[in-house]
Formats: sequence, C-alpha cells, structure tokens
Amino acid sequence: MASQQVVSLHFAVRPVVLFKYGGQLLLVFAILTGVILLFALLVGEYRLAVNFGTVVAGTGMAGYFLQRLKAPRNLQDNESLVLSAAIFVLAPLLLAFPLQQSGLPFADALFEAVSGITTTGLTTLAEVENRPKTFYFSRAWLQWIGGLGIVVLSVALLLPRTATLHLFEVRDRDDLVTGTKSYARIVLKIYLLLTGAGIAALLLLGIDWLDAVTHVLAGISTGGFSPHDNSLAGLTAWPARTTVMVICCLGAVSLGLYYHALQKGWHTFAANAEVRGLCVAGGATALLTILFLVLLDGFSPPEALRHGLLLAFSAQTTAGFSTVTVADLAPGTKLLLMLAMLTGGNLGSTAGGIKIIRLLIVFKLLRLAILHSGMASGLEIFAFLVLLYPPTWIGKKRGETS
Repeated sequence: MASQQVVSLHFAVRPVVLFKYGGQLLLVFAILTGVILLFALLVGEYRLAVNFGTVVAGTGMAGYFLQRLKAPRNLQDNESLVLSAAIFVLAPLLLAFPLQQSGLPFADALFEAVSGITTTGLTTLAEVENRPKTFYFSRAWLQWIGGLGIVVLSVALLLPRTATLHLFEVRDRDDLVTGTKSYARIVLKIYLLLTGAGIAALLLLGIDWLDAVTHVLAGISTGGFSPHDNSLAGLTAWPARTTVMVICCLGAVSLGLYYHALQKGWHTFAANAEVRGLCVAGGATALLTILFLVLLDGFSPPEALRHGLLLAFSAQTTAGFSTVTVADLAPGTKLLLMLAMLTGGNLGSTAGGIKIIRLLIVFKLLRLAILHSGMASGLEIFAFLVLLYPPTWIGKKRGETS
C-alpha cells in the first residue's frame, strides 16, 4: 500500500486536470455563496447583495468554463489533495471582499472567513453587534458548510464518480464509488434534518428568527459564532441556551451513525464505543468544571451547575459557546476547558479535536498493558471493560439473544 502511494505521488500534477475539477468545485462554491446572496436580498441589504452577487457571478462563470475543459478522467492522489486544499484557501480569499463591506479591514475580513470555513470560531472583533444581518448569517453559513465539508457537499451535489473515487480515497470498485456518493448525500440529508429541527425548536421557544438560524448553523457545525458579543448569554432564556448545546452535542456525533440508527434502532448509539466515550468525557468534564467554578471562581452551586454544564459540553464538542466571560475564569478552569476541546468529538462528526476514537485506542492499549502486567485491580479492569467492551445486553433489542 505504501509503495503504491509513493508511485502515484511520483507523477506531477496536471494543470488541465486541476482546472477542470477545480471548475466544478467553483460551481458548487457559487451555489453555496448564492444562499448568502438570497439572504441579503431577503433582508433588504442590497449593497451587500451586490458584493456577494459579484462573487457568485465571477466564480460561477469561471467554474462553468473551466469544467468544460477536456482533461483525463483519472484523478491522481496528489491532484485530489491539491483540490481539497485549494478550495479552503480560495473560499476565504473570495469571501473576504464582500465581508469587508460590513465595516471590516481586509485582514479582519479574511480572518473571519478563514475562521468560519474551518469552523474554528475565533474572531479578531471586539464587538460584533450592530452589524448587518447578512454579516451574521454569512459567518454562520460559512461554519455550516465548513462543518460538513465543501468536498463532501461537492461530492453530494456535483462531482463525477471519478473525482469521487480519489477525493474519498476509494480504489477500483464501482460499487464503492456509487456508495460513496450515496453516503455523501445521506450525510447531507441528515445534516439538513438536524439543522431544520434545531431551528424549529428555537423558534418554538420564542427566539428571534435570526438568532435561531445563526445559532443553529454555528451549533450543528460546532463552530461557535454568535451574533452577540457575550455569546450564548445573549439568549436570556436557559431553555434556548440548553437547546443550542444539545444541537452542538448532536453535531459532535458521527453523522453517518444517525443513518444506521434510523435503519437499526436507537440501540445503535448505545452500542457505539465513540458515543459512550463522548458521554463519559463530557460528563467528566462537566463534573470537574462545576467543581472548579465553585472552588476556584467563586460561583454558587446552582450557578456553577448551569454554567458548568454548558461550558463543559461546549468545550467537549469544540463549539466554543459560553454564558460567562471565559477570560475572567481561573487558570485551572481554562486549562480544563482547553483539554476538553483538544479531545473533541467523534470521528465523522463536525467536531474538532483529536477525536474520541484515538483516546479509546490509547485506553485499550493501556488496558492490555495493565492486564499483562498483572498489576490491575478489579475496579480498574471493570472500568476499562465497561468503556471498551460493554455488557452484552447493551445495544440489544428486547427479546434479542446473543
């Protein structure tokens, strides 16, 4: 396998191939940016609509002519890597121009675009309130498309089967290529369903429509952009804050797992080691955060419970929402939240971090080492076994036998 990869990377990238498939990616990018254009028209911010319309028209025309180039249908590994990276470089550069019209210097506009498309959620702006509505929506929309991945969206919407084969590293099997495109579309449908359900839930709680849309787009992508300077504290009702955090947790679970759950039942989640690991990690972080808020930051127990749960799961899902000023927290509390963000969510989710599955692999190796050393206590062995090898009744339907 290694030798095959080295050989495939030995060949130089072919510009005509990059232009052709890059053109198709530009078409998808134009379609996605067109959503921001429609939003600007809807809210009557016509100056911003013209700017985003310029980007849509320019990328759409360039993509249309480039994708018509005659080029070999096979896509090399190095070419797929270049295409995947290029879209995350070009997209922020192209969108920095219209974002400038919201009163930002170019450097800040570019930073916001990069932070959005990578779902990082960092900002250079001391204040974000009192800006155009399109600015709030565009930041959240960038996180939404970045959370699922532009490449996944491109595969689901437009890219041909040969590009799909290489962008998803599938080899030589037509059924797998077809399955990959189908999988991308299924994930997109699940993403849309979770997004729509989240927006409906916030609207039912009486949240303003713009707040509902932006917080859900940034929540399901675990990006964390908020139209309020004080993040989730801008949503005064705790049920709304809790709903946003539930949406973040849903985004931190592998999106493909929802499809399997719909086919096989809810027990699919209980039987999944990553989901259990996410629950254990989030629960442990929550308990420690609540304790630290009481002991180190002087919060009352009820306040620590409310804020601690939200901060912990926001960090564990790498969303970054908060209901308090994180900068004012004790160093120990900050360190705990940073470690939770470093851990992250499940593989195949929108969450960042090193992913729970990698920690589970480390725990499994530790468990084997402890068992082989003969130094483990019964309690230690039980903890490892429950986390990695749950009892046989977990994940079984009623009446089902081994």
